Amino acid sequence: MKIRLITMLVISMAIGNNNNSMAQKIHHIQPQLFKISFDDDYFNYRLKGTDKYYTAGLEFSLYFKKHQLSPPETNQEQQGLSNLYFISLKQTMNTPNEISRKGFQKGDYPYAGVLSLSYGKIHSEKSSRFTNTISVGILGPQAFAGQTQTLAHDIIHYTKPAGWNSQIKGQLMVNVMAGYEKAILTVGNRLDVTGNASLNAGTIFTNAAAGLTLRTGRINAYFNNYESIHLGGENHFKKAVYFFVSPSIKVIGYDATLQGQIVNQPKYISKDVYRIDADSINHVIGQVHFGVKYEGRKMAVSVSQYIQTAAFSSVSHHEYGNVSVAFKM
Repeated sequence: MKIRLITMLVISMAIGNNNNSMAQKIHHIQPQLFKISFDDDYFNYRLKGTDKYYTAGLEFSLYFKKHQLSPPETNQEQQGLSNLYFISLKQTMNTPNEISRKGFQKGDYPYAGVLSLSYGKIHSEKSSRFTNTISVGILGPQAFAGQTQTLAHDIIHYTKPAGWNSQIKGQLMVNVMAGYEKAILTVGNRLDVTGNASLNAGTIFTNAAAGLTLRTGRINAYFNNYESIHLGGENHFKKAVYFFVSPSIKVIGYDATLQGQIVNQPKYISKDVYRIDADSINHVIGQVHFGVKYEGRKMAVSVSQYIQTAAFSSVSHHEYGNVSVAFKM
């Protein structure tokens, strides 16, 4: 019953349901972009791939605009930059260092998988951007992370993971995220610097982050465009190729993929299930994200690398890569 109610809520949000009159609820949905994003720690700038910690993530996202049909409005969307909305489906997974061993490995990452459905809004202005997202889903066997990793490894004839029976058990996911970006420096179409901050709260992840993003090369105006989508303004979209680097600091309140359900539980939930206790968690994490990106009129492609400091006291820093492809619709 709860899952049905949550699903109905997300669908109603996606079609523009609000508390205004019935006439104001009528929107024309205009698909803009379909994006596939793939994380994997086997992609490594040092050419020394691993299969551990945050080991893989796959996300499918559909971006669209909503145009109100009746009655007409004189609002920000008509006068300036268009709001952009998105729905995404994402699966992520954590594993310990030696996946060929059965069960959990004390002092290492617990097996954990998350499957989530998100709905969000991106509101851009001349020199700033707000992003709001609500995510619902599940942490545990119902996320099918173990089956996904086993299938992928069977296809490429790689080590079969043997410890998914010890994964962190089921936890309903309800998370909300608010993000803000602000222009700091712009040098023509060759370089810009943007500050960013975010707050994430819910049953799976609770954290706050802040950082900077520097882009250099041939770039488009950051807030007038998103991937290959022109949102409005005088700076029209052109093909772009650039390097980017984004250092950030994250303060961790709670991470259920490491700590289990957000209730008091012993470190050993059972003989087969393991989690990290709060005293071992590093509550301040540093991260650097860097890579190259191409933005064309029909598609955008990026290849990048993440490097982050250790999530808790008994593990090392972690590196993983990302490949993202977006197709304009």
